[in-house]
Amino acid sequence: MRSKYIWMNGKLVSFEQATVHVLNPTMHYGTGVFEWIRCYKTSKGSAVFRLKEHLQRLIESTQIVGIYDYPFEEPISRDQLYIAVEVFVSGTAAEIVPVREIDYRRIRDGRRGQVTKLLQDLFSDAVRGLGPRSHAWLDYVDETVMAV
Repeated sequence: MRSKYIWMNGKLVSFEQATVHVLNPTMHYGTGVFEWIRCYKTSKGSAVFRLKEHLQRLIESTQIVGIYDYPFEEPISRDQLYIAVEVFVSGTAAEIVPVREIDYRRIRDGRRGQVTKLLQDLFSDAVRGLGPRSHAWLDYVDETVMAV
């Protein structure tokens, strides 16, 4: 699937016109930051889940390029994962996804757990404007931007 238009440098340009010079720092040095922002269709129109937080992360990322700082005190070991009752990963592109096995070892019974299902359902309601706090988390966007 290919978009007809791409948002680039503050304006919509055709797919063919969306080019970057070979000496662009990201292309040349391999440095850069991004924030994947997904938009959802709701009964009130298109909305971005927690747009302010996405943008804040993007700004903060520009300040810490090259710095590897982990948000937890110590990493989770493989042994801890192997014996976990339930494991899931989350992120903007992945949303909330159950992990069924690690290193070919099945997590519990190999099925999505109750906590993962609950979180998936709550997240789905929140991003579609059905959750009790959706109004505080969604920023509605102009439909013409979504039409590209």
